[in-house]
Amino acid sequence: MRKNKTFLFILICILAFTLSCVLVACDGEESGREKTEYKVAVMSDLHYFSPELIGDYSYDSIQGKLNDAKTYEISRAMIMSALDEVVSGGYNAVIITGDLCDDHAVQSHTELAEIFASVEERGVDVFVVPGNHDVDGSGTGYQGVKYTESGIEQVEDFYDTPSITESFKNIYVSFGYDKARASLGLTYVADLTDNLRLLAIDNCSTEFSLATVEFIKQQLAIAKSDGVRVIAAMHKPIYDIFDEVSMIVDTSSAVTDYADELEEALTGNVSLLLVGHNHATDAVTHSSGDKTLLEVMTVSLTQSTNSYRVLEFSENHIYGSVKKLSAVKEEYLPSYLTTADKSLILSDYFQYSKARVKRFVTSRVKGIDLSAKISDIVFGETAPDGFDEVAKDIERFVFSPFKGEGSYAEFTASYGYTFPDNGYGDIFDLITDIALKVFDGGENLKGTKQMQTLSAAVKAVFAYVYSTDFFGYVSDVCGVANPDGAKVISLLFQSDRLNLLSSSLVDALLHFDAVTDMLNSSSSSLVKILKAYLPKDGRFDSTEELNVFLSLIPVLELMFDVDLDKYFEKTINDGYASYTGTVDFDGFVSAFIFDGAVKSFVTDFDFPDRTFEISY
Repeated sequence: MRKNKTFLFILICILAFTLSCVLVACDGEESGREKTEYKVAVMSDLHYFSPELIGDYSYDSIQGKLNDAKTYEISRAMIMSALDEVVSGGYNAVIITGDLCDDHAVQSHTELAEIFASVEERGVDVFVVPGNHDVDGSGTGYQGVKYTESGIEQVEDFYDTPSITESFKNIYVSFGYDKARASLGLTYVADLTDNLRLLAIDNCSTEFSLATVEFIKQQLAIAKSDGVRVIAAMHKPIYDIFDEVSMIVDTSSAVTDYADELEEALTGNVSLLLVGHNHATDAVTHSSGDKTLLEVMTVSLTQSTNSYRVLEFSENHIYGSVKKLSAVKEEYLPSYLTTADKSLILSDYFQYSKARVKRFVTSRVKGIDLSAKISDIVFGETAPDGFDEVAKDIERFVFSPFKGEGSYAEFTASYGYTFPDNGYGDIFDLITDIALKVFDGGENLKGTKQMQTLSAAVKAVFAYVYSTDFFGYVSDVCGVANPDGAKVISLLFQSDRLNLLSSSLVDALLHFDAVTDMLNSSSSSLVKILKAYLPKDGRFDSTEELNVFLSLIPVLELMFDVDLDKYFEKTINDGYASYTGTVDFDGFVSAFIFDGAVKSFVTDFDFPDRTFEISY
């Protein structure tokens, strides 16, 4: 369920985005480990795109595509280089967890199948499961195209065939389906060894249903009867691993249909669940009583940080690690690359991939149209004359450099506050670095320079709003108090504290159209509670009224599983907590945002993402 957010949290979340058995962490040493009996490479989200369909990446027609974080134009070279490593690395099999190609172009899928065939000819089995890019049947997305000098042309794709799923299966029949013990649609079961079985699940096509879940239960029961262990692979995670972050960027597709039923079927019955989709190295656990399910996500091979997983199976353990693509081979690179790009890819392809991520971040953030969002949140379609300029000024500040003229540092210094110098040029540099660490896994960013800088940026933007005529317009239109901006900013920077009453923040929020619409239309029990506590005119005229409203903090704590109460100043009389309306701003932001709303994105509270050992 999507959670409603107020203006404060939308600002914070925009910055935060615009930015995914018994387990014991290994120390990286292999001494004392059991002998490996079976070795698997796990690759995900290849997003293969035929170089022949690109033609030349300098064409105007493909420039929008190049704003994506994935390096489509060298996907073939990256995939073939990685598969060469698998062939020469003593692997028994490679499992591809979906999004094999970027769209439904038959040519791309046919070429990729030929690449897989060459891998099997060299002695390594290939097993595939489909992703949403492969078998989406909505009729609106992922259609096959070719980029040309004169524009984008449609090419033969799965939509031109009677059945998308049958087309997928026919092309990839040799990579799991022909080895299947049993199958239902694109879901199948295949033996990896005499005592290890793969359950390959299609959770992306329209054929995935409760009947698929029943098939899975049957096959797991058979495996148990046969006395063999099972690992499962599918594209999308059961639930959205990145939780509230994905709600901010609207990736609702990152949740499997019939998730509860699938989780129940798999928990305690498979040794490991392999997924992709979110383009990050991540891991979570699912528990039901004494049963546990380990769900491990693998980053996109063709997006920074260009890695794949290694699973080594012994008699009693699974050893997991992450391997970065060592190099991109020159012979696989397309002829249309510039000399400079080719040289960079061969010498340090990571920098090439990193630059693409920053281009993606910049494009996505600027595409939000922050000034229009601010106007819409505050006044809806009836913004008063001149407010758009205020909103654009706030947007300009958000995108300004951290140092130099017109920067965050210059603004904060005028109030005696030193903006941290952590080597980032602007918000785009910062979010790119955060994204790269999330992609790479083991993020644990709390307390790091990235989070310190982001927290300071949030405070600076919040303070900058008070330096503009933002509250002047709110005061004129809504009749709320116009706070002393300079005083609020000074106290915020000097003491890290903010009085919600004198700052007019809560009063203003209750007059924003977006908040009013939420209060009037939402059926959420939390919203009903909030409405019951609100003053009739929507204004807090006293600390006592605000105190009643803040008494709902425990409700927020339950929602976000974080202790917010300690960040709100209060006095205790006869065991009753009376709030003053003053909040520890830095602590609140850190707790609510970094420990609560986006904890799955920037911190890990679960098991290791990268290197681990599972005991059967």
